[in-house]
Amino acid sequence: MPGKLVLLAGPTACGKTTLARAIAKVSNGIHLCLEEVLENLGIDLFDEDDLRVTMARQWQRCEHLLLQDLTVVLDWNMCFWQQNRDELRQRATKLGVHVELFYFQVTSSVLKERIFSKSTALPQAIILEMVLSMMLSYKVPSSEEKAMFRNVYCVCVW
Repeated sequence: MPGKLVLLAGPTACGKTTLARAIAKVSNGIHLCLEEVLENLGIDLFDEDDLRVTMARQWQRCEHLLLQDLTVVLDWNMCFWQQNRDELRQRATKLGVHVELFYFQVTSSVLKERIFSKSTALPQAIILEMVLSMMLSYKVPSSEEKAMFRNVYCVCVW
């Protein structure tokens, strides 16, 4: 039987990568972090062509691992949006893979603190704008979306 795909959804700096590493470790799974791959290859996150190619290659690797009955923890910022989670869930389901979702609920004060600690070079006004933008655009999964996953977990960061 094919493996299990774990998706994480939440704003930048909420703790997705930390949780993804922990899930991969306890499940003897594989952690695939798109941001780390892009950084290691020197690819700009906003270069859409390179991003598309890199995502396609990482998804191919993900499929290969899933078909070997492994757990893959997909740590992609693109899971911030429901349409991207839907697409990944549908792809995995076609492979016969169970898909789980961990989604984050985080307060703006915690998010601001975490972004400050990661981005000391950015001016405070830009960080505050980023936090506001993320808080306004990120929506936790609806009941209908949650019903599409085998298991759903809420991670609250206060």
